Amino acid sequence: MVHTSHVLTCISFCFIVTFSFYFTNYKLGMEWVSGIILIIVTLGLIWAWKALSLLWLKPKKLEKLLREQGLQGNSYRILLGDIKDIFKMEKEAKSKSMNLSDDITPRVIPYIQHSVKVHGMFVL
Repeated sequence: MVHTSHVLTCISFCFIVTFSFYFTNYKLGMEWVSGIILIIVTLGLIWAWKALSLLWLKPKKLEKLLREQGLQGNSYRILLGDIKDIFKMEKEAKSKSMNLSDDITPRVIPYIQHSVKVHGMFVL
C-alpha cells in the first residue's frame, strides 16, 4: 500500500528537480513557460491528492477499521453525510402531536433512536 507521505515526497522531489532545472537554465521562451506550467500542474496534483485523502480515503479507512471491530452503521457519504436524513426525521417527529405520558426520545433525537433500533447500541 502506498502511503500519502510517500506520494507527496515523490511529487515534491519532482517539483524541486524541475524547478531547479528550468531556473538554472533561465531562458525566456517556451522552456520557461513549460516549467511554470509543470510547476502549477504539480501543485494542483498535490492539492488534489490531499483533498482526495482528506475527503474520501481517510474516512473510508476509518469506516473499515470500525466495521472490523464490530460497529455497524450507515456507510460514509462525502461532505454532508446523514444531515439530510436527520433533518427529515426531525421534521417528521415535530409534526406529530405528543401526549404528556409519551416517551420524549423519539421527538428530541429521532435519528439517534432510529440508528440504535436498526444497528444496535454501538452505532457508527
